[in-house]
Amino acid sequence: MTTVLGDITAAGEDADLHIDELGTVLESLSKNEGVAEVKTAISSAIKITWDISEKNSILEVSLRRSSAEIERLRGDMEVLRLEAYTDGLTGIANRKSFDQVLKQSTINAMEDGTSLCLMMIDIDHFKAFNDTHGHQVGDLVLRLLAATLRENVKGQDTPARYGGEEFAVILPNTQIVDAMTVAETLRKAISSKNLRDKKSGNDMGRIAISAGVTTFQYGEAVGQFIYRAD
Repeated sequence: MTTVLGDITAAGEDADLHIDELGTVLESLSKNEGVAEVKTAISSAIKITWDISEKNSILEVSLRRSSAEIERLRGDMEVLRLEAYTDGLTGIANRKSFDQVLKQSTINAMEDGTSLCLMMIDIDHFKAFNDTHGHQVGDLVLRLLAATLRENVKGQDTPARYGGEEFAVILPNTQIVDAMTVAETLRKAISSKNLRDKKSGNDMGRIAISAGVTTFQYGEAVGQFIYRAD
């Protein structure tokens, strides 16, 4: 942006200079001097005009280059923004994103008079599973749960990794009975998956989740809302 502003400022200064030069040429022409003087004045005017055109072309190229750079930077910033709000392991919303979305969702629920539900999810006996099969396999289980959440929640709902093996789903415009149905669907989907070590071929059994679901009470603190679901 500094480069762009500098180019524009320089172009403005050049334009002022050229205007002064053209003014001098026009003043010379107004004196009704001889043909030679008129030819000289016209030649000067043409040269000044060509100079202006050339510098404008250079400015245009510079502005196009700067515009492309700005677009690239805007894209980079969007990527960074997404990374800042995405859990690196599972690819769903992280705790920071969860906190912001939940806070805004409680505000929206109170303003619109709609129902808001929150689901907190734990993987049962996950520490023992990790100790038995290793953290790399544990990470695969976390990714599996995140993928299952994405597959089974609707567009306005927000699945998030709350921390460790704990996940959450924010469900705007959702009644408690429907939120419980979603929780049961998720529980069945996870427990139906048989885990197998691709390297050794060993059967690692199945995993299970537990979920708590509650409805937002208008005016309650967000922390209390999370606590009740947890």
